[in-house]
Amino acid sequence: EVIRNTSAELVSRRNPTVRDVVDELKRQFVATRKRRAEELYLRPLGLDLDTFLHLQSTLAEPLLLRLTRNIEAEELELQLLVAGVDSSGAHVYVVGDPGTEYCFDAIGFCAIGTGEHHAELAFIRSGYSPQVGLNRAVFLAYQAKRDAEMAPGVGARFTDMAVIDQDGVRPLHENVLAALAKTYQQLLTLQVANQSEIRSRIDALELTWAEPGFEVE
Repeated sequence: EVIRNTSAELVSRRNPTVRDVVDELKRQFVATRKRRAEELYLRPLGLDLDTFLHLQSTLAEPLLLRLTRNIEAEELELQLLVAGVDSSGAHVYVVGDPGTEYCFDAIGFCAIGTGEHHAELAFIRSGYSPQVGLNRAVFLAYQAKRDAEMAPGVGARFTDMAVIDQDGVRPLHENVLAALAKTYQQLLTLQVANQSEIRSRIDALELTWAEPGFEVE
């Protein structure tokens, strides 16, 4: 609903910026959240938000507090990832409850959903920055998605990828996805081999104990 209403509002604008999209998403997010709160907590009492604000001084305090708490706590439980390119460059935002934006331009990556932490770790461990070349960035995005499949609810059967630039959204060819999958499997094989070697080294460590009274500086 939020996305549909945002698209309807922006369809008449010529070349809206990423900032325009984010601002409209926030506006629709707040409007949808307000509408849901009214439907759940106020309409059963014959009220809407404007009437509630006007009459709150006349309401019994327990009812006023309960309604206020419920309205303030109502969430869409929704996150929207906004990525795009305009005349000012490439931008990455997240819009979420209660209708707030978060900008990730500085670090150049972001993930949402149940696999977000797995995906973000792939970028963090690789030392990713916006200065990384396109090929490496594409592979890291692929690796992040595949790593995220360890989280429940992340689909493992399909992985769609696209590059967004001044020419629009360009999906990657199936041959590229196949090459990325092969490289990812090679990476996993190397990681397993390295882990075995590291475990052997750890198992071979000779642990010694500090003498009583030993102070660590």
